[in-house]
Parts: sequence; structure tokens; C-alpha cells
Amino acid sequence: MNDFIESLVYLYHALYNKRYFKDYKGSLKSEKIKIEGLEIPTRTQALDDRENEPISFIFLADSEKTFEEFLKKTGWLDAEPVTFFGSIKGGLYNMFNLPFPRFQMTPYFWNGKTQDYNIQKPSDTIRKRHHSRLWKTGMTTNGLQVYVAMASYDKEMEKVVAHTIDPDLDKEREFLFNEFKKTGMIKSARKIKIFPKKIEGAIFMGDCFFTDGEAYVIYLK
Repeated sequence: MNDFIESLVYLYHALYNKRYFKDYKGSLKSEKIKIEGLEIPTRTQALDDRENEPISFIFLADSEKTFEEFLKKTGWLDAEPVTFFGSIKGGLYNMFNLPFPRFQMTPYFWNGKTQDYNIQKPSDTIRKRHHSRLWKTGMTTNGLQVYVAMASYDKEMEKVVAHTIDPDLDKEREFLFNEFKKTGMIKSARKIKIFPKKIEGAIFMGDCFFTDGEAYVIYLK
């Protein structure tokens, strides 16, 4: 019942209050990781201030143009804007198990702002997709701009207009890292611990997740 109510709240804002996704800042104070002299929040959050999946990637690029070129070279697609009618269309595509390569993504918040980029790997069905949300942090270090991203795999679409994620975030992190390597734009990369131990949780729609608490720090060419 809670998941159903949350879906209705989400659809309400998509139809009647689209600015909500931009204006809502949330009150959750995320843990932070210190890197390159910066303190970077490690958790994303949902509309109800619930802690969602943690970030899996920290990128450093010499410019926004370089970062966007990197995303383009993945061959993944962005998502359509969130709308009520897009949700209904998604429900129909789910019913008939059709592909929807640019299906919308639920807004997440990192450091009080919704994602700046969405990317997803095209699939032959709307029910499954590899996808990632990415943010401009507004931070710089040693002349490099900093971006963060989280990733999860949508394994099914049992909620009609919303996906259910695979709880193993680490598997999707490694999949996405291998996809990033194919761009030929990674100068160097390393893993760091952003949490001292394995963490578990549940997202906005009630799906559970777990992770070893590690993330990639990636320097782009």
C-alpha cells in the first residue's frame, strides 16, 4: 500500500507540480567522503527524504564539454522528461513488453538537487534497463570539474509504471565501469571506500539494495 501511495504522489507532482522536482531541496544530511581536498556527499535521496542508493562514481574532467563527450561515447541514451502521460505510456509499453529506449527516470536528489544527466542502455523491453543518474557537483580541484553518479539495474517492472531494481549495486557498478572503459576516455581510475563497511537499504519505491561501500574515482582525458 505504501508503494502504491508513493507512486500516486510521484505521478501527482509529474502532472500538476513539475517545478517540485526542481525546487524541493530535502532535509537529509548525507555522509561525506574527503577526496582531492573536497568533501563530497555520498548518498542520494528520494522525495520523502529517504536515503536512496549511494554514489558509485566520482569523475574529474577538464571541462563540461569533455564530460558530455564522454557520456556521448558510451552510446547510452538520455531519458525523456518526467510527465504524467509519459508514465501512462510506460505502463502501456510494460503491458505489451515493448522497448522504450528513453523511458523517463524518477528524479533523485544529491546534495539538494536533481540529476543533471540520465543515461540508459537501450534494451528490447521497457521492463529491463541499465541506467545511471549523474550530477554536476559545482566543485573543482586542481583545475578539474567534479561530477558524481549512481547506477542500478532495473530487472523488472512489476509496479506498472515504475521499475524494481536489482539489489546488487556492485554488480551494476562493475558493468557500468566496463562500459565507461570502452569510451577510450579514461585517463586513470581507482577504487576507494566511501563507507567503512557494507551497507544495505531501501529506495523510494521500497526496493532493497546492498553494496560493499566502494566507488570508482575516474579521471577523464
